[in-house]
Amino acid sequence: MNDLNDVNNMEQEAKYKIIRMEDEDASVQNTAVFQECKASIQKLYEDFREWWDVNQNSEETKERKEKLRLETERILNACKFQINKWKENEDLKKAVDKGVDVAVKTGDWMMKTFQEGVDTMKKNEQCQKVGEKFQQLKEDERVKKGVASFKRGTLKVAESAFEGLKKVLDDKDKETDN
Repeated sequence: MNDLNDVNNMEQEAKYKIIRMEDEDASVQNTAVFQECKASIQKLYEDFREWWDVNQNSEETKERKEKLRLETERILNACKFQINKWKENEDLKKAVDKGVDVAVKTGDWMMKTFQEGVDTMKKNEQCQKVGEKFQQLKEDERVKKGVASFKRGTLKVAESAFEGLKKVLDDKDKETDN
């Protein structure tokens, strides 16, 4: 039973080291490397406990515990290395921050410029006249009738084309059947 207590203590120590890494830089919590590290540690101890259930009195236990300790350290060190490598890449961070800043400023400038253009057009007498003329045309009964007539004509052309295509296909089917 002492061996299992040792393993539980090793696992708690590994979890504590993981928490310390999280506390050092909260942004690492969601990285794939960090998530993989946590999952690997958990799997390592689950596998050991499964082995332990079958081999409690094995002489191999001491050797397995040492391998477990070494593998835990290897995983944690690899995780720290990858995280430090990621954090040290300040050029990338600066470039990303600068890119985000430029995108935000560009978006703000575009919205401001667009709004100024709309405001200018609303004040322009010619644009107001065009808007009024467009509204008049939209409400004109002759235009409404013309649009409706155009829709009906287009529908008739489409129906005629469909009937013609259907007739050609039916003729081809009859030829194939004979």
